[in-house]
Amino acid sequence: MEEIKKKGKFIVFEGIDGSGKSTQADRLVRYLKSKNIKAVVTNEPQSDRPVGMLIRQALKKQISFDEKTIALLFAADRLDHIQRISEKLDEGFWVVCDRYYFSSFAYNDTALNKEWIISVNSEAMNALKADMTIFLDIPCDISLSRVSKRGEREIFENTERQNRVRNNYLELFKRFKDDENIVVIDGNAKQNIIEKKIADKIDELI
Repeated sequence: MEEIKKKGKFIVFEGIDGSGKSTQADRLVRYLKSKNIKAVVTNEPQSDRPVGMLIRQALKKQISFDEKTIALLFAADRLDHIQRISEKLDEGFWVVCDRYYFSSFAYNDTALNKEWIISVNSEAMNALKADMTIFLDIPCDISLSRVSKRGEREIFENTERQNRVRNNYLELFKRFKDDENIVVIDGNAKQNIIEKKIADKIDELI
């Protein structure tokens, strides 16, 4: 009898800049592999696809778009990304993603109409929801301190905007709490403590 493949889980990390998403996403993939679970990490915008590459150039101020165009580019990149994620999930991989549609809602809402942004991403929301969204919450002064160590800042990286973004995230989580599995974790704790808290939550899905 042919073995039926078990579909993988989709885990998303969210947070303001410098919250440690990339670090914890990589650590989670290692943890899953230690449990003999196939796992891959990915991120938005995609760094190896044309639209994602265009967005990264805009974020680094190498090219210029207005806010609405950037929001639409993110939505387009996300739909392309969903196809790739879904293929991996069907193969039985757990996919760990650094940013997803909550990032668009939180960041673009500082300059654009919230309901318009949500409507633009409605197809993505209907196509693929995360099995768990992990929000690493840190104060905005810590965010900018960490970001400043990277050198060149991106267009969303300033104290006032990060404050608005953080508040947007928290409001959005209240709004979508009945439709999404959202976990908020203190991102200002030691990395090994954060990693353990994440692992405990993930174990509930395994």
